[in-house]
Amino acid sequence: MIPKPTQRQRQARRRRNVAFKAFENAEHTYSIAVLDDLTASVLAAFPTATHLKFQHFPDRSAILHGVWGRADAEITCLQSRTDFASDAHPTFDLDEAEAELRECLAPLESVAWMSVRPDFEPGALFTLDLPPENRALAIAEFVRADYDNASALVLDYGYEQPHLVQVLAGTEDGYKVLAASRHNHPLSTLFNAPTVKAIARLARQLRYVPSAPLHDEFKSHGRSLTVLTLPTA
Repeated sequence: MIPKPTQRQRQARRRRNVAFKAFENAEHTYSIAVLDDLTASVLAAFPTATHLKFQHFPDRSAILHGVWGRADAEITCLQSRTDFASDAHPTFDLDEAEAELRECLAPLESVAWMSVRPDFEPGALFTLDLPPENRALAIAEFVRADYDNASALVLDYGYEQPHLVQVLAGTEDGYKVLAASRHNHPLSTLFNAPTVKAIARLARQLRYVPSAPLHDEFKSHGRSLTVLTLPTA
């Protein structure tokens, strides 16, 4: 028979769990900060850049294959790895960019991976979409393309994979539900709940959910639910 843990053991385990959650949140925040730093460097050298193509290996190393973006109203390769090798860019450090790419994607659960999608062209490459400077506004524009009067989102942090569960519209009495989903909402393809908490400007807009309407299936979730208010401009 396994003995019950002592009070000291219970307290130590609680402190460990709290510390781990703080460490995890800090790791998410740092990954996003490195991704934003990489994005700023790319856009400083290539103002019309939209994404990077890279190769990623089991040891978590990465090789940048090119910077892609708009040129003459088309999406094209602005600078390839071959171009970098033969003609170094005056304001873009390839080695530094690759180091930052590796760093932001190194943690297994890095939220920076939310910006990555597989590239189905030959070469087993990945595409990293450069994030917008104002993510809150980008999220709002994306949501309002389907729900033009949306004013807030409900995020559920109670699961191992936090996700979006409701889209809300403001009313005189508070909110009304525009859309709800027991599982991940399709809008979650733009962002995920850990990313929101990892970005200070978004995290400051999170509020606990009691003032919002909830479907019965969500009411038992309690304080795991938070509301993210969407900006208007």
